[in-house]
Amino acid sequence: GTADTFDVINEKGEFITGLIAPGISICADALYQKAAQLPKIEIKKPNSIIAKNTVSSIQAGIVIGHIGQTLYILEKLKEKLKEPHLKVVATGGLARVIDEKEEIFDVIDPVLSLKGLRILYEKNKHRK
Repeated sequence: GTADTFDVINEKGEFITGLIAPGISICADALYQKAAQLPKIEIKKPNSIIAKNTVSSIQAGIVIGHIGQTLYILEKLKEKLKEPHLKVVATGGLARVIDEKEEIFDVIDPVLSLKGLRILYEKNKHRK
């Protein structure tokens, strides 16, 4: 939730490009901390984009805004890289908030980063 990162790696495992945007939690916290009288909210997708109260309005703006951001960035990456079938893997605990119906990401693995750290540890645990 701190940052949304979009990293593109080719089939050889080479880094192609990356983008970093403010994460969903940072955005919600900024509203709570910097905007007068706005409450701290639970990060969840509201039932409707038509919000009738402050909490639902914040949830709609934050969550649906991040869904839109994600879709737009993925669309532009696929277009610029000429890779319309780019495999998209989401990590982190809030990935399901962005794609609860599993329509955006090909794979959601909330602990992928931890799995990667374990692989690195196993490869290097005998080094001094």
